[in-house]
Amino acid sequence: MSSCPLPLGDDEALVVLGSENWNAADRHLGRGRIRSAQVLTTDGVTQLRHLDSLGARGLRDIVFVDDDTVVITTGHALFRFRIRSGTVDNLMPDHVSDIHELALRGRTILFANTAMDEAIEVDVDSGAVTRRGLEAFRHSKSQAINHQRPLGGAIPVGPKQEWDDHFHANQYVDGHGDSALVVVHHVGGFRPMRAVGKRLVGHGDGGVLDLTNGDAHGLGLRAPHSLRRLADGGYVVFDSGRGEGVVLDGQFAPMRRFDVGGWGRGCAVVDDERWFVGLSALRKRYNSGGESSLNSVVSIDPESGKRTADWVLDDVEQIWSVSVVQRSVAELMGFLTARVA
Repeated sequence: MSSCPLPLGDDEALVVLGSENWNAADRHLGRGRIRSAQVLTTDGVTQLRHLDSLGARGLRDIVFVDDDTVVITTGHALFRFRIRSGTVDNLMPDHVSDIHELALRGRTILFANTAMDEAIEVDVDSGAVTRRGLEAFRHSKSQAINHQRPLGGAIPVGPKQEWDDHFHANQYVDGHGDSALVVVHHVGGFRPMRAVGKRLVGHGDGGVLDLTNGDAHGLGLRAPHSLRRLADGGYVVFDSGRGEGVVLDGQFAPMRRFDVGGWGRGCAVVDDERWFVGLSALRKRYNSGGESSLNSVVSIDPESGKRTADWVLDDVEQIWSVSVVQRSVAELMGFLTARVA
């Protein structure tokens, strides 16, 4: 009998990365208990303890480039691992911080430089860097978000702003055709009074910027994450602040919504029958005491939008990344050599 709680095939491995909560007020486990990388197969769970020490808080995303190369980010470093030689190099460009998610285009890593309003491309082999700024999308009244002040800086009390984060861009990825897309929390840049007004009426300001044609798709999302291409030419994205997924057509028109039951971030679109979505537990400062929330990965039936199974993860405070790879790839990378559960 399989010990796997999710609908995985015998030849598949599900890789999940996570971390401590960034805000000290939300932490409760302690860094020593964090298991940053866990792998699920039909045989059970493997915790990749040799990766636990990476990053001040843990790990955020991983890209499997080829059978000898893996790239992992902690959010504040970008590590290239060469499996056969055992070498590790930090490809992190200067003036980059708060990477959320990685994408792969050939042998080029794509990511949003959240702190500095940029879309970044890094060549896996040479380390060459290409930067694409988002200034053209800024509204004239937008300002950098101050995460240390109330309402992102709308109330001018607290430390001064250090970053140039107007959009809170958290993903840079290729779309359908030749589109190059950036997922943002604020489509025209952060405007304090607009943000406060939208929060009061329960609306969001998030959407997608297209760097190829200059279009800005305001979708009214509250803290969107993890845009994924679909085989029919559309997309799915997670409206994390509402605990929902949104299916979009190829022109970014919302087609339908479905409940995922929490803060969705990290998604593996495996096939027409299985999507795996990471859910992060409700942060302590937002929990009134009567709510229950767990870190988990859930499987979603794409047609109905219904949850079909879930896997609860211990020893982590938030989920960042969910990927499915061939089990042979995970074994080659040494990810299944030290099973602990």
